[in-house]
Amino acid sequence: MSFPPYDPTATYTFNPPLVNVVPRFLPTDTGQQKALFRFYTPSAAYVQVFILSDMSCVQNFPTPENSNTNIPYPWNPNDPSGPFAWGEYVDYTVSPPKSKYFSQSHDVYIQLLLDRPQKISGNIANILVANHPGYAGGNGFTASIS
Repeated sequence: MSFPPYDPTATYTFNPPLVNVVPRFLPTDTGQQKALFRFYTPSAAYVQVFILSDMSCVQNFPTPENSNTNIPYPWNPNDPSGPFAWGEYVDYTVSPPKSKYFSQSHDVYIQLLLDRPQKISGNIANILVANHPGYAGGNGFTASIS
């Protein structure tokens, strides 16, 4: 199925897919509480949709719209424009403890995170639908652009 391109100057609302994966009990609940809640369906949660630098789309959970979950971690949410992430590790096995730094560079990196219903441009809508037509909605898909 083919969809007409979205107007790049317009604004649309993207609703990410919903999945029922959140259990209705807490890890600290007793066995009786867990036994009771096994009769309830899990709560719904929005799937996180990532648009990558190569204009492809991945998700944190597979759905009929998109089964690609190959997210290029680590990701620095404070600087999503860069393909470079770094961290610090303190080695306490030596005296005195020493800091060790590590870095990770990605050829393909995360440019945009869509994790809740939000406004998007027509260009972003076209990228989403070009990668996965199911994002346009209909046909039993839970994601939609309106």
